[in-house]
Amino acid sequence: WKRILSHPNVTRVFTPSKFLALGALDELDKPVDIIPHGFDPRFFNPLIAPAKDLKTDEFTFLFVGGWSQGEKDRKGLPILLRAFTEEFKKDEKVRLLVKINTSYNPPGYSFAQAIEALKLKPMEQRAKIVPIDQMLKHSDMGKMYKAADVLVIPTKGEAFCMPAIEAMACGLPVITTDWGGQTDYVTNKNGWLIKSDWIEAQDPTYFYEGLRWKEPSQEHLQKLMRQAFEQRKELEGKSRLS
Repeated sequence: WKRILSHPNVTRVFTPSKFLALGALDELDKPVDIIPHGFDPRFFNPLIAPAKDLKTDEFTFLFVGGWSQGEKDRKGLPILLRAFTEEFKKDEKVRLLVKINTSYNPPGYSFAQAIEALKLKPMEQRAKIVPIDQMLKHSDMGKMYKAADVLVIPTKGEAFCMPAIEAMACGLPVITTDWGGQTDYVTNKNGWLIKSDWIEAQDPTYFYEGLRWKEPSQEHLQKLMRQAFEQRKELEGKSRLS
């Protein structure tokens, strides 16, 4: 990307976050402007009714993102699945909704097989994991967010993170990694930031060649999820975009 953006025909660079802009300014001798992504308030706002087929009286964590590269995937779902199954037991009134962006998945992809490969605790010992395998219209995504209590995005790297801002627009607080474009608007005041450590980018595609990511701490994620689950009143002071 540095080689491409350094071309003489590129006179200005636009990024969606301060996080990316700082990285670009370190590498390029060109003007860099920030234009954040936005959300449609018709579909993402606190007054949206939750999806009837997803809403229950169980405390609900929600993940939204891709999972096509298994352990190497950038979105960090395996970290969340391990954290959730090790922290919460079957008899606790809690569940994890998992909405996979299927556009990234190869033919024949199976969520059940991907889960099995992680060798998690047996189903009879762990809290409920519920996959959302149907395609949703963009206008229905807000209803899904409203069926949850907290969005969890243990990403290893983000330019902006649309699910996080959409969830917050619906009134959901967010637990996410303390590094990435989402830290422009997710803080420890309006959400929870997971401690992380540097790693080499793992996704086997040329997009991330030579880059570094940060892997969120599973131990700290478990602590934050337990805190959100047990201290419900704290949720009321979170999730504000201001």
